[in-house]
Amino acid sequence: MAEEKLCLNPSTTLPQTLNTYSTEKGNTKERLKQMPIDDFRGISLRKDLVDEVEKFIESFGRYKSVTDFVTEATRLRLEELQKQYCATKEV
Repeated sequence: MAEEKLCLNPSTTLPQTLNTYSTEKGNTKERLKQMPIDDFRGISLRKDLVDEVEKFIESFGRYKSVTDFVTEATRLRLEELQKQYCATKEV
């Protein structure tokens, strides 16, 4: 049962972005009140890794925040691993 779930199309099961709560919408306190707490979890990352991500964001401007970067990186890695896993199951 769990194996079948891993091989689902990731785009239908994983969020694409978290841009719903961008920094341009009011102050932080207001935005936090709007966030559905059950839909988010916190993680810890090494400071040096976060610093590198922040430098990238400042240099290239593709992402609005470290959260957006980490969300996309995680989604892309999960898709890659799911493809590898499902390909080995088909053999």
